[in-house]
Amino acid sequence: MSLSLGQNPGYIRAIESGSAFPAMSSFFYICEYLNVTPQEFFDFNEDHADGINALVNQLDKLDEEQIQTLTAFIKTIVK
Repeated sequence: MSLSLGQNPGYIRAIESGSAFPAMSSFFYICEYLNVTPQEFFDFNEDHADGINALVNQLDKLDEEQIQTLTAFIKTIVK
């Protein structure tokens, strides 16, 4: 992977061990290599990622009153 990204052979190993951090541009290349978005790269709750993203997309369509009503409803069922 390091060589595919145009780096020295130990590049990814150094990142994994915490002895080096990639530049932002290199991070984007790593995401592209892994075929993931930066958000997906940091999403550690993969089980629900698609459902949560779909829900957020729908929430963006609500007005403030609808959001407040939905928030109150969610609070009652999460207890």
